[in-house]
Amino acid sequence: MAFVFKVEDGTGYTDSNSLASIEDADDYLELDIHEQTWPGLEDEVKEKLLAFATRDLFQRLTLDGCKTISDSALPLPRTGMKHANGVPVEVDEIPTSFVHAVIEYARILAKGPARDPNATQGLRRIEVDVIELEFEPGAQINSLPDVVSRLIRDYAIVTSDKPTFAKIKRS
Repeated sequence: MAFVFKVEDGTGYTDSNSLASIEDADDYLELDIHEQTWPGLEDEVKEKLLAFATRDLFQRLTLDGCKTISDSALPLPRTGMKHANGVPVEVDEIPTSFVHAVIEYARILAKGPARDPNATQGLRRIEVDVIELEFEPGAQINSLPDVVSRLIRDYAIVTSDKPTFAKIKRS
């Protein structure tokens, strides 16, 4: 099946795959005088990056409320979600912070595998023999780039930021 790029605008499309358009991303990233990768990308690559960033972002989130339209492709728009100031998000609204988070994530993905410079923040100690990691009390492992997490923190919980541990089986 051929990739077809479609931006969710609050309508609740059943086939949307991005919260941000190329125009949204170009306008947003134009303000960053240090951004050199994004302007040189072909539109088809930008579309795929925006769609992938949208999909990956929502796979890592727990959102308040429920989808406004049950068969919409994306988890937004929603009912029961509030802005940081307590004002309810309109039932056909896509909060700008989500659009910006998708753009920031797509920009980072365009530069290669997502690497967050703060991913090891809170790491106290690493031991190599019999592998041991020790984190500061309350530290969390960020699975999303910090800038993306900060943009959506008022609307969602990043569920993959909570470390889980599997039992080690010795033979």
